[in-house]
Amino acid sequence: MQTIRQGRTAVSVVLAATFLYVAWRFAWYDLFSTFHGYDDEGYMLMAAKLMLEGHVLYDEISTTYGPAYFLLKWLVHSALGVPLTHDGIRILTAVQWIFIALASGAAVLGSARSRTWAWGGTALVFLSLDTLHAEPGHPQELVAVLCALLPLVVWSGRGGAGRPAWWLAGTLCGLLLATKINVGIFCTAAVATAVLARLPASGLSDGLRWLAIALSAALPFAVMRPLLRHPDCLGLAFLCASATTGAAI
Repeated sequence: MQTIRQGRTAVSVVLAATFLYVAWRFAWYDLFSTFHGYDDEGYMLMAAKLMLEGHVLYDEISTTYGPAYFLLKWLVHSALGVPLTHDGIRILTAVQWIFIALASGAAVLGSARSRTWAWGGTALVFLSLDTLHAEPGHPQELVAVLCALLPLVVWSGRGGAGRPAWWLAGTLCGLLLATKINVGIFCTAAVATAVLARLPASGLSDGLRWLAIALSAALPFAVMRPLLRHPDCLGLAFLCASATTGAAI
């Protein structure tokens, strides 16, 4: 039995090293060989540069994203000294890209208890994040990192980590709300549903659970209400409502 475990560990180490090498080479080539004309990369770079120079957010700097993203930019580029350049932010994008894939795979491992499914999930998430090459340095990277961390934290809370894990989950939701509010709303609702699922059975808790299911169905339409006249947005609302309701049930 010990030999089998050692063999599985060795295979996991080899797979991890192979994935990191291939993923880094792929991300590096993809990021440093692509440039899109609409240039959100330059826009966010200039916004961060102005913030670091002392200009006031939402007054002297026009942006639609929350302050948590700019706090991260201050920590990385000022406190840690990472150069605020096209090269610097693209390298950071590559690091976050790989981290998101690994965190997602770890979440699959925690729920499915299968290394095969975990590595499959890691590869699938990595490939699906190929769109990051179009907008390096965009706040969506921070949003994706926080969303990837949430399942891990919630699973640790359910596994016995207790109150600190749930406090951390609330902190992650707060950071999401302070980066991109619509994603923050969905993630906060998901964590609240997970908390309700742990309440002891009673008439009140059962009522709250059914309320969570109903809100899961209604929330996407409420958040996307101004755009529901567009068929694509209406379809997305139905997709989100179906997924969130199924997960809540």
